[in-house]
Amino acid sequence: MFNYNTHIYTVAKLIAACNNRNMKSNETLQKDVQDAIKWEPLLKAAEIGVIAQDGVITLTGTVNSYSKKIEAESAARNVAEVKAVVEKIEINFGNSWSKNDNEIATEVTLTGTLKSLYQKTEAARITWNALDVWDVDNELVVEYDYSIVE
Repeated sequence: MFNYNTHIYTVAKLIAACNNRNMKSNETLQKDVQDAIKWEPLLKAAEIGVIAQDGVITLTGTVNSYSKKIEAESAARNVAEVKAVVEKIEINFGNSWSKNDNEIATEVTLTGTLKSLYQKTEAARITWNALDVWDVDNELVVEYDYSIVE
C-alpha cells in the first residue's frame, strides 16, 4: 500500500542528501566570501574576518564607516550557497572628536542636472559611501538629449 507521508519524507531526504553532497566546504565558502569582499572598492580585506560554518557566514572586524559595514554584509550575502550572514562588525570612527564641515554632514541632498540616469545613480552611490553619511536625498534631475534620437 502506498503511504503518501512516507513517500514525501523519503523524497525530502533524497533532496537534502543531494544538496548536502554538492554544497561547498566551509573552507571554500569562506574563501569565496573573502574574494567577494576583496572586490568591493570600499573594503580592505584585512578589516573583515570571515568564518564559514554550514552555509552560515560570520563577519567580524572593525571598520570606520557604516557604509563599509553594509558593503561587507551585502558582498557576503551575494555569494552562492550562503544561507545566512551573522554580522559582528564594529564601527570605530577614530579617536578624534574634532571634525570639519565635510565630516559633520550626515544628511546630504543632491541637486542639479545630469545627462544620464547612470550619473544620477552613481552620484548617490558615491555619496552613500562617504564617511559618516547616513541619509541621501537624491533630487538630481536627468535631462535627456532627445536630439540624438531623431
